[in-house]
Amino acid sequence: MLVNLFLFSALSVIHPELAVPDKEVVDTAVTLKEVVIQNRLQRYSRELSVQPIFTKDIKDYAQAQLDQLLASQGGIVVNTYGPGGVSSASIRGLGSDHTAVLWNGFNIQSPMDGGVNLAILPTSFFDQVSIQYGGNGALFGSGALGGVIHLESKPDTAQGINLSLLQTYGSFGKWFTGVNVAAGIGRFSSGTRVFYTEAKNDFLFHNIAKIGKPYEHQVNANSASTGVMENLVYRLKSNQSIVASVWYQNNFSRAQPMMGAYTNHESLKWTSLRNALVWNAVVGKFTSTIKGGYFYDQNIYDNPGVEHSNHKFYVLTSEAEEAYDLGKLGSLEAGLIYINEQANSTNYAGRPTRDRGAGRMAYRFNTHYIEGFASIREELVSGEPNPFTWSAGIRVKPLKSVALRASFSKIYRLPTFNELFWSNWGNPDLKAEKGYSADAGLEVNALLNQTAIRIALNAFNSHVDDWIIWMPVEGGKWSPMNINKVWSRGSEAQLSVSHRIGTLSVGGEGTFSLNVTTSNSGATVGKQLPYVPKYSGTSSLFLEYSGFRVKYSQHFSGKRFINNENVDFVSAYTVASLMVQKEFRERNFQIRSFVRIENIWNTEYQVMNNYPMPLRYFEFGIGINFSK
Repeated sequence: MLVNLFLFSALSVIHPELAVPDKEVVDTAVTLKEVVIQNRLQRYSRELSVQPIFTKDIKDYAQAQLDQLLASQGGIVVNTYGPGGVSSASIRGLGSDHTAVLWNGFNIQSPMDGGVNLAILPTSFFDQVSIQYGGNGALFGSGALGGVIHLESKPDTAQGINLSLLQTYGSFGKWFTGVNVAAGIGRFSSGTRVFYTEAKNDFLFHNIAKIGKPYEHQVNANSASTGVMENLVYRLKSNQSIVASVWYQNNFSRAQPMMGAYTNHESLKWTSLRNALVWNAVVGKFTSTIKGGYFYDQNIYDNPGVEHSNHKFYVLTSEAEEAYDLGKLGSLEAGLIYINEQANSTNYAGRPTRDRGAGRMAYRFNTHYIEGFASIREELVSGEPNPFTWSAGIRVKPLKSVALRASFSKIYRLPTFNELFWSNWGNPDLKAEKGYSADAGLEVNALLNQTAIRIALNAFNSHVDDWIIWMPVEGGKWSPMNINKVWSRGSEAQLSVSHRIGTLSVGGEGTFSLNVTTSNSGATVGKQLPYVPKYSGTSSLFLEYSGFRVKYSQHFSGKRFINNENVDFVSAYTVASLMVQKEFRERNFQIRSFVRIENIWNTEYQVMNNYPMPLRYFEFGIGINFSK
């Protein structure tokens, strides 16, 4: 954190008033609201294609893992190896390592494989979840090619105390327990979140890979996770604050065997520790931010009698950002970023390390009818310059209820440590994947009497060069190479309607995605990439009345090829869920109870080839909230 200390000292020279403490804090909670510091996504989301997930939807899955919440949304593909198995996300046809995952602005992708296992992240740890469709390397760095998943754990700065208890029971031995506690006294606020969940995952499935195609109970698929998150806020003055966050998790899961395969009791153990410190201040027209983070992750894979491997990575990151309000001319901001990545693995010959330094600048303007931004970024990787990146976006409102927007960006992904340093297989000469992304959209938001209507239409086009794929080389080995080109294009549509009659609200939503993502070189030119459905969509209907809420949701995925030659595929499927909940309010208490039926039509389907998904199953839960 010495870098952070130096950056803070430098900003104190620029703004000497930051070093002078307040003599008195009056009505701190109200004062703090007057100094709202938007994160980077909030500042640029209007020109980008961003879908914030509704708070009610987040609450619906508060007692579940993040992959379940994301799978219920349109425009994003969640590939899962069954309940409790590894889950990853793909946006606009690009891979999971092309989908950045940011927690409070910090990228939590693994430098070893570029992924994030969404199946072990508890939804209750996040207050806001947003899906950004389309990449933007200048704003969000390496890995943001197909899109970005933004996770926000907001510290509660309200005075008093807030306590939440969450409990769920479900089919296949699943249960979830969560406790959230928030308290605020004067300058100080604290938020603590704890959870524990486990499941046997011994669901019944149709084993079509065996002779006679019998129905069997799944074995070797149990999982358990526990974690704690602490967010501390201290208001140094009415115009500046420090937020410290600690997030620890421990997870265990057995690897669900493929249908027809021998059960060999494979297991995975994850341990992660994420620490972050953020200082914010607003002085006149200047907004200053300094933040630092340290992330540690350990993954132990065990296949008895075959393999036992241990993988660790360490990431140290620091960033300083200064923004200046130009008044009617807009705003200007600049930032410096330093990232150190290290890894230690039984599959690496040594202990590789990588230093990354970057500088970025951005300008944005906003008038009554038009707003936009332009951003640039230059990054050095271990002293070598990375391709210069840029982005620009514009939003125009020709009518009060109609908006047009477009964005363009250069995108890139640095090779992972596995691709560079895997013993006897890695390729240290790999270059960064790079390309371009374009996006345009139309938004209509109308309110007719008591009926709200939203229509969103998007079109996108992305090209990625030097795409890294593993190829066979001499001696029966495989090695990653920059030899492919990928072209992703398509469109997205969303329609939502809601109507209110007194205390009764009814409505629905539908999404549809067309995604053509093909290889643009080699023997597979024009072939759809594996596990990228060309067509997908969601639909839902809801009714709310006097504390009751009923929601029916349905998800469709077209067939997905499982190889580059587009010969074999996983069949298309449609699954649906039904949730009924009731909320009670009594003085300082709020009680929410619910029942949810997943796969209500008992559909037999697979997300990943030969990994069955459960038939119909149930969950029952209750949440109790007390505030004072």
